[in-house]
Amino acid sequence: MVNKNSNMVALRKVNIERWGSPVAKQFSLRGIPYFVITDQRGQVVDKGGSNLLRKYQQMFAK
Repeated sequence: MVNKNSNMVALRKVNIERWGSPVAKQFSLRGIPYFVITDQRGQVVDKGGSNLLRKYQQMFAK
């Protein structure tokens, strides 16, 4: 998805080593994988797990 749409999609990965870490708390993580979709200004527009990834994969596949 990123390779095909590099002008529209950026991917950032954050490793969660502990569920009690500040990052895990900041995003209220309850499971992995977890995705946060932001607009170009960095505002969160969507977030969720694997179902969210499938949703966006389908959107960008069209």
